[in-house]
Amino acid sequence: MKEIWAEIKDSYNEGSYLTRIIYIIVVFFFLIRLSHILPYLGINTTLEMYVSVPSDIYKLLFRFWTPLTYMFSHSEVPHFFFN
Repeated sequence: MKEIWAEIKDSYNEGSYLTRIIYIIVVFFFLIRLSHILPYLGINTTLEMYVSVPSDIYKLLFRFWTPLTYMFSHSEVPHFFFN
């Protein structure tokens, strides 16, 4: 198991910018998917709320990072693979 993680780490460190972006998107995807468990634990929010661009302009003023983070957010498995 350590060899797999070492290979992933080496691939990230030695890879191109595209490889690094792909790794970041994969990690981001799993974090968003795991955050969907939070409402079942009594926490009434998900990570997806904070990374997708809100339709309300006033929320956009306070979540100014969302125009950058929305491109990394993939909420469903088909959306992840087809993008």
